[in-house]
Amino acid sequence: ETDPVPVDRDLVIMADDWRLQEDGLLHEESFGNVGERAHGGRLGNVLTLNAKPYERLTVNAGEVVRLRLINAANARIMRFSLGGVAAWVVAIDGQPVESFPLGDGAVRLAPAQRVDLAFVVTSAAGTEIAISEVSGEQPLVAGYLQVETGADDVKAPDKSPFELPANDIPAPDLESAKVVDLHMTGGAMRFMEQAMFTGRMLDGRTLAQEHGQAWAFNGIAGTASEPLFKIKRGESVRIRMNNDSLWPHAMHVHGHHFLEIPGNTSRKIDYSTSIVPTESLAPWRDTVLMDRDEAVEIAFVADNPGAWLLHCHMLEHSAGGMITWFEVED
Repeated sequence: ETDPVPVDRDLVIMADDWRLQEDGLLHEESFGNVGERAHGGRLGNVLTLNAKPYERLTVNAGEVVRLRLINAANARIMRFSLGGVAAWVVAIDGQPVESFPLGDGAVRLAPAQRVDLAFVVTSAAGTEIAISEVSGEQPLVAGYLQVETGADDVKAPDKSPFELPANDIPAPDLESAKVVDLHMTGGAMRFMEQAMFTGRMLDGRTLAQEHGQAWAFNGIAGTASEPLFKIKRGESVRIRMNNDSLWPHAMHVHGHHFLEIPGNTSRKIDYSTSIVPTESLAPWRDTVLMDRDEAVEIAFVADNPGAWLLHCHMLEHSAGGMITWFEVED
């Protein structure tokens, strides 16, 4: 938004995981491992918030808080809980939404996804609100909101304490839109027999062992010399993405935000644990999490001229072949 929202606290939590050795140094030998590229990516063994193993952020009872959550991990899909705080989602991937309650109190973020939460601090002074990562069997407390001062009898409001003004994003024309297919193949347990790489057709074993490539878009591993599509500025595009693999992918579009078309989507993700509660509230996004064997169709107006990447934001998947680009001609 152009003008700052009047809140008492505007806080950022950037979550990341790190793979460390027993001596605390980075586990450098695991970088570039093709086996991890073919699976879920390079996962860390230490979780940090704002680069700290146990972040502590100060709040006061009765304050209105805007909390910006960012998943900056290489590959890990995270779910965060705020210790029972009654929070509302007010923005997703940097774009305002009509606020809706968080529901079960946990928010799931794939790598590159962001969400803004709004809430009033109702905990008493001297208490702590745990920030927990709850995607595993046991919750992992990663940090705290420390309540320093304030009244002991603050009540939670029955709606979001603030709304964000909508950004003016043009809606795509689905009838006239250019239609593009993106077929995602490869990965462990669905071995890629062959793919084009740097202009040559290579077998899967050569791709993996000699070039570190385990994935392909439309039969092409890595960045191709030609774009996936070219389009004139101001025209609409629909991209039909089919995840023909056994692994999730956080598909990320550079330079644009898109809408997911619910009627043309085959979803397996349980939205009760994600940040999209209903199809009617499908937001503008720049990153969409696709589960195994899912098909998702997205649409947007190509209003930003230039050459733009489209890739999986599990970065080992991107390095292992899941990357392409498109061109918007001015």
